[in-house]
Amino acid sequence: MDETSIERGFESAVSQTGQIDILVNNGHDAVGADWSTVTGAQFQRQLANATGYFLLARRLRDHAVNQRRPASIILLGSMYGVVGSYPDAYAGICAASPVAYHALKEASYT
Repeated sequence: MDETSIERGFESAVSQTGQIDILVNNGHDAVGADWSTVTGAQFQRQLANATGYFLLARRLRDHAVNQRRPASIILLGSMYGVVGSYPDAYAGICAASPVAYHALKEASYT
């Protein structure tokens, strides 16, 4: 989630492989708190994960343009990025509506 670390990691991958053609963003940071109990820090962490999606996608786009090669960016979302979760699906496991997860997965749709 650190921009400098993302850049370093991307450059390391390019130096090892020569080029990158595909990026798959599938972030998940398990936070089972629902909207009534999630802390600001927990929610903010998911927003930082979404920022990581953006930074990596932009970096791959720039790399592809510089290489004059096609590239693919795949953002894995979830139905919970669009709708609220079904409470019974989480019975006995965690809160019914992990709002921070919803926010992260919604980032894949926007």
